[in-house]
Amino acid sequence: MKLTINTVMVPSIFIVDDDVIFVELLKRKLLLKGQKNIIICNNAETFINSITNTTNLVFLDYNIGNTNGIKILQKINKQIPLCRIIMLSSHDEQEIIDQALELGVEKYIIKGNILMNSEIDAVINNLQNYNPSTTEYITK
Repeated sequence: MKLTINTVMVPSIFIVDDDVIFVELLKRKLLLKGQKNIIICNNAETFINSITNTTNLVFLDYNIGNTNGIKILQKINKQIPLCRIIMLSSHDEQEIIDQALELGVEKYIIKGNILMNSEIDAVINNLQNYNPSTTEYITK
């Protein structure tokens, strides 16, 4: 008799940002909505090395370390093209916003904007098909 064990790959949500206070705010919002499989990266290299085919959503800062979100976005698109990406930034230059949207960002949210909290809440409220499990911190 052969025993087969099926493992379920739990979809994950990444927060890629080096702003500790903002990360904590976003993490709390996700946890309040029942999302628990949250992985936090405070640098781009660690994030790129951590993404898997179960990565379903990435909250990505535009400025992170010595790189920018556009470069990270291009790598995400190559590795997991169906991943949902929400870009967060204090940059409100239309050129940057347009470039991010052209590269597949689902939403570009400007940090500090009066609409920021409601835009983040709308994204979180629309999350579906997630099976919460853990919160994990990945740091340099």
